[in-house]
Amino acid sequence: MSLTFSKSVSDLLVRSFYCQRLWILDRKFRPLAMIANATSLISFGNGIAFTTTHINFGPASAKFAWLAYLSASTVVVSDTCIAGCFIYCLRAKAGLKELSQHYDTSQLKAEGNALFSAQEFKAARGKYTQAIALDGQNAVLYSNRAACNLALKAYVKATEDGEKATELDPAYSKAWARLASAQDALEVLEPAIKSWQRAIDALPKEGLKPSEVKQKEQYESSLEATKRKKREIKNDSRSPHHFGIVMNGIGKKTPADRAKEMLPELMVAGNSRRSSAWVILSASQQFEDGVKTMKLIRKTPTPMGMGLAGMTGALVDMSNGIMQDKRCFKIDSSDWVQKYNDQGMYISASILTMEMTKTSAPNPNASVPHIIAEIQRLFNQGSWDLVRPAISIFVRCSILRAFIEGGLKKTDAASVRLYDKVLAIQRWGRQQWSDVPRDDRGTVFDDTFVRGVRALRLEAYMQAWCQDKTSKEFTLQGLLQEADELIEEIRNSPRPQTEPGFNMAYTDYIEGLALAMKGFYYHHIPQLEKYNDVDEVVASFKRSAKCYFEAAEKYPEDDEHHAWWLHIGLNIYLESGVPLRESMPIMERIRWVVPKMKRIWGHSTMTHAGRDEALQQTLWMEEDARKAIEEGRFTLDDKALPDWTRVKTE
Repeated sequence: MSLTFSKSVSDLLVRSFYCQRLWILDRKFRPLAMIANATSLISFGNGIAFTTTHINFGPASAKFAWLAYLSASTVVVSDTCIAGCFIYCLRAKAGLKELSQHYDTSQLKAEGNALFSAQEFKAARGKYTQAIALDGQNAVLYSNRAACNLALKAYVKATEDGEKATELDPAYSKAWARLASAQDALEVLEPAIKSWQRAIDALPKEGLKPSEVKQKEQYESSLEATKRKKREIKNDSRSPHHFGIVMNGIGKKTPADRAKEMLPELMVAGNSRRSSAWVILSASQQFEDGVKTMKLIRKTPTPMGMGLAGMTGALVDMSNGIMQDKRCFKIDSSDWVQKYNDQGMYISASILTMEMTKTSAPNPNASVPHIIAEIQRLFNQGSWDLVRPAISIFVRCSILRAFIEGGLKKTDAASVRLYDKVLAIQRWGRQQWSDVPRDDRGTVFDDTFVRGVRALRLEAYMQAWCQDKTSKEFTLQGLLQEADELIEEIRNSPRPQTEPGFNMAYTDYIEGLALAMKGFYYHHIPQLEKYNDVDEVVASFKRSAKCYFEAAEKYPEDDEHHAWWLHIGLNIYLESGVPLRESMPIMERIRWVVPKMKRIWGHSTMTHAGRDEALQQTLWMEEDARKAIEEGRFTLDDKALPDWTRVKTE
């Protein structure tokens, strides 16, 4: 226990103890000094005195210290005390709790620091979390916990802690640096650049210590690296595939918000009008309904111990939303982070436990044969009313894990394997129960549902190849084959007669994605195969560009993917050496659709990745080319290849 003493003799606080450590604090409870093993007369300035004496106490020998608080500007507190008795006055009670809290926070912080130095990051994070519970206004604690989360690759949690630390102390350079590191890892590059700059600006302008000089060099190097990544990624043909995380978007309308505002206009136009508003609004409504249901789950005491109470259905709504348009996914509150479990899953452990328990769903970590055996066991025990929800929850849980984990941790190879497991169960079920009515076996076996899983897998497959281009498991040829098969299936299948958002999401959007993946293949294959024939390279590039142009047409003009695929295709088209006569019409199309796109997609994940800056370069190029032609410096037969079109593929 920690004690405080008043100067008044009548309020003298007396305690007998052996003091391992004494802390000297100022009136704001900030440490001024610490004395270890105080067992003799010690004198300090500022009117503080400690006297100790040795007294036999009972059968044991204990060292007792009589501490008198002789200064109005300082406080004396003890750290760890062993044996003895204490007497304290009522006036001291008011300070006891705060002093004890200060000591506990300092001790927990010190323990966290030691664990961090030993690279025990999870244990260190626990200590900082305990300290934050005692002192929620300490920027250092949040910053230190952000460092733990960075080491554990929990980048969203690191971002949250970094934002809180910089909010509490805007001049805390290290907190800005940790926030920037987390944002960079999530590829939220524009905010990361700003945070790196704030980290640099928060350092002293002159008279830097050697450690601060080193910090500044590191921050400046990281700032340049992030800027370089932004320059490289904005023209890279894989750059639109950013994970749909929206953090701290206060005051900015989401695409779904903007789509909702357009709803009266769309209703007047009818379903005949193609707009991305239909897709994102429907997807977001389903996803948000699922999140609301998830947040209602609470732990509650039962006669059998702690249980879970709440509604089911969250996994169904969330997975439906993500498959319809993955851009509906967002982390916009700490509720998501608070539900982060020990396995590193950004799906509430509570919701998984509750829904899987209630439905007796198979374990997603099990092998395919084991899952099939479990489904057959359930089938033998009951009716479709027992089997259908169990299969549905298994499938949806696996989809969410693959999507969210792959996006946050960049473990796309593991995501592909999870999707493969889902598809294996779907193929088995469709064969096993081919004559069973849809209402009995469930929607997870529908053509559109399977197609949605394949689309998520296709994108994860591409990312897995990008992460390891020497992999034998993930190849460009495999990507092309899956893209071709998806395109063929969609073109040979009847369009679903449903509302426009669902219709476009499971036909046009997936076909557009598959065409873009074909464009990706033809752009990267010349380098991978080391083509020596220039004409062969040019032909592959032109084929790539045309695939991207065709992909753009599958999206409404007000979807950001329409403009982006045109932009990527244009870059590759210019690389192939086409004249302005062929490239300028593409530039004009981009100029035409950008304002339409921004009505809905003015604030999206792609904006953080440099989408608007890249598109603006195209608009400037068109303007410069038109001016040069008017002035007679260029003709439509000339070729143009600005530096920013050189797409980095290595």
